[in-house]
Amino acid sequence: MKTRQQGLNLIELMVTLAVLAILLGLGVPSFYNSMQNNRSTALANELVTAANLARSEAIKRGACVDLCASADGQTCIGSWTDGWIVRLTADNNVLRIWESPRDGAVILLDGNAGGGLRFAPLGDRAVFDANNPVTCSTRATDSALITSRFANCQGRQAREIDIAVSGRIGVTRVDCP
Repeated sequence: MKTRQQGLNLIELMVTLAVLAILLGLGVPSFYNSMQNNRSTALANELVTAANLARSEAIKRGACVDLCASADGQTCIGSWTDGWIVRLTADNNVLRIWESPRDGAVILLDGNAGGGLRFAPLGDRAVFDANNPVTCSTRATDSALITSRFANCQGRQAREIDIAVSGRIGVTRVDCP
């Protein structure tokens, strides 16, 4: 006996497409939100890695080490969205270079940091002064705060990186502006 094969009729096809449209309508915004959140986390992790490297190198070498924004990968001149470097303060020897982050990254350093971070030989923070690269005898008196996020972030996708006077680093998820 021969069985007759049937395809989908128009109503079955329309119902399937409607269900698919509803699932995509719910899933795509959630996926985009997760993707933005992961980008913010990765950006904050890169900054924390740089700060931890600068602090550990200061302790290991018994010397002052800077973490600063750098457009050219050699000097502490530029914006944080150009990239950043970790360098020995006394001789400007660059230890590591971070390239500029993805487009749309926003990195803000509060006024307590003075444009960068300087770690003293004991791992605590010293006052950063790009015009006086030799000294790190003046200890910082306030913690520094780096805020990182991506443009068009929503909800609690931004990150605040708090670097205490002692050099301790903490990360907090905060609301986007």
